[in-house]
Amino acid sequence: MVSMPENDKDFIMVAEDSPNDSLVLKRLLEKQGYGVIDCEDGRTAWDMMQSMEQIKLVALFVDYLMPGMNGFELANKVRSSSRYAGLPIYLATSHAQQDLVVKASKLKIDGFIVKPVTLDKLSKPLNEVAEKVAKNNKIVFSANQVIFSEGSESKEMYRVESGTVLIRIKKGEAELPVGVIKTGEYFGEMSLILGEDRTASAVALTDVMLSKFSEKDVGRFLDNTALPIRELLVDMIHRIRRNNKLLAENDISDARLIEMLTASLDL
Repeated sequence: MVSMPENDKDFIMVAEDSPNDSLVLKRLLEKQGYGVIDCEDGRTAWDMMQSMEQIKLVALFVDYLMPGMNGFELANKVRSSSRYAGLPIYLATSHAQQDLVVKASKLKIDGFIVKPVTLDKLSKPLNEVAEKVAKNNKIVFSANQVIFSEGSESKEMYRVESGTVLIRIKKGEAELPVGVIKTGEYFGEMSLILGEDRTASAVALTDVMLSKFSEKDVGRFLDNTALPIRELLVDMIHRIRRNNKLLAENDISDARLIEMLTASLDL
């Protein structure tokens, strides 16, 4: 029985006939902040997908070999449906043999998870799922519109899908530009990683479209990153903030900074 989901929780459906494998996968996914709907076979999973109304399903992890309806048969139904055609599907199998890879490609299966399942093996699929959720969660800002202000609470980070964003810090009563974020680049992650309020503001330099990543998404990215890399990232953030503070406290030509920051833009 599936309980009513939390309003902000993303759910992953697991179709797996092995109770042990299903339990392992469920526990790993729940530790990453996902709600899990576990089904013992493909038929049960498909029937449940037809009846779900309020659950935000973001991916399907399905075993290859199951009685009744196997993983490929379930994937075929999902890809043929109007409601779930774009749902990320990952196939769990003991051996990703060439014939399976070819068949999976035809069904546009997103990837394989080789058993036994571990958190390391889930890292790439979960990052891909988070990316897709973010792409489906786009927001638009007009030129000169403030995206977030210095001192505000940090609850998400962003990726620029189109347009350009200007990052500014306070310099007395004025605001000093310290960075330009272009298409394909990310911003807003530093405060989330450090667990602090924003120390800079972001404003749309042009009309922009952004993908939004939640605090939980960022936490999952960090959980799947090696400790030395995380420590290096935190150190880099502290250094950037020290440099920004020096810029704000010293007399530097704002006009020259703007000229340098926008020199590489096709404006």
